[in-house]
Amino acid sequence: MRKVRHKLMLQESAKRFRSSEILRSSGDDSDSAYLLELIGFELVLKVVVEQSTQAIAHGHIYKDLFGQLPSELQ
Repeated sequence: MRKVRHKLMLQESAKRFRSSEILRSSGDDSDSAYLLELIGFELVLKVVVEQSTQAIAHGHIYKDLFGQLPSELQ
């Protein structure tokens, strides 16, 4: 089940990054593209945390998520 969850999270992350690229290429100068990139980054970070710790990653504070990673991955 975890492999499926991570696959779906990475697919969603890729969608967010692609959407961000489309917004930027259209000349959108709002923060929307940046916010999409943050969501994409958070999903990737949570996958890495979950794969490293074998626990479900919760929350949206990147410093806390990053702190859950083993020091060799930080």
